[in-house]
Amino acid sequence: MKLFPANSRGQALVELALALPIFLILIFALIKSSYILLSQQTITYAAREGARAGALTNNNDQIKAAVWNAVAPIDTISESGEAKYTQIIISPQNENDPDRQRGGELTVIVKYPFHLQIPYVEAGSIILQSQSRVRIEHES
Repeated sequence: MKLFPANSRGQALVELALALPIFLILIFALIKSSYILLSQQTITYAAREGARAGALTNNNDQIKAAVWNAVAPIDTISESGEAKYTQIIISPQNENDPDRQRGGELTVIVKYPFHLQIPYVEAGSIILQSQSRVRIEHES
């Protein structure tokens, strides 16, 4: 007498039912981490572009415009051209500051909240940040 019948077609279905959720979770985690890396690279590029615009022009409006143009692939841009979620910190803030003369340093920090939208889970968000520092080339 056999303990298990020769027909074991249901075994493959049970194995699939056990393995498929784990496999799908791994795939979705890989996709979400790819989006996080893409956003971090975009923020880094935006900080560099803003710093470069500041080095050439020493104008806060042009720095912000350069950053907003660079973050357009990941952030919502309003009709006025401003990014909805991206925060820009320029240091020194004042364009007429003695430290913002030719040869001085300009720092541009870009922050972006990456929302972790995971179904059925309160995930919150991660703050992605990048900083770029340049020497001012523009003659004030």
